[in-house]
Amino acid sequence: MKDGVRRQLTTSIESQIIVVEDGKSKGARREHAARFIAEAIRNDRWDFRSLGTTLALPYLAAGRISAYVVFWVSAIHAGPGSLLVTEAGGMISDIDGQPWTIHSDSIVVSANQDLHRELVNLAHLTARKSG
Repeated sequence: MKDGVRRQLTTSIESQIIVVEDGKSKGARREHAARFIAEAIRNDRWDFRSLGTTLALPYLAAGRISAYVVFWVSAIHAGPGSLLVTEAGGMISDIDGQPWTIHSDSIVVSANQDLHRELVNLAHLTARKSG
């Protein structure tokens, strides 16, 4: 609450800031994360920041960042924030575009469906590229 006015959480793509992490991924998953990050940078469309899950998901729910992609994540770290993002109108899945659950090992969270689709498509594209 600021100046006695309540503000409802709502996602936004205005910031053009995305956070991408490899998490604790290893082997092929880490290489996939590296290809994804490199391709996202080459797109020259977003600004990148480094934030942990605990801060990135609430920031996304509040409209301060537009997306968060992690190639290895646990439900302990993503569960509470994923609820905030969902309640604020964001989209959430794993990197394969499947519904995110507490058993998922990756997460793609975005402010809207179009950005979410774009990031999942980029994940699919970079998964197929040879290292």
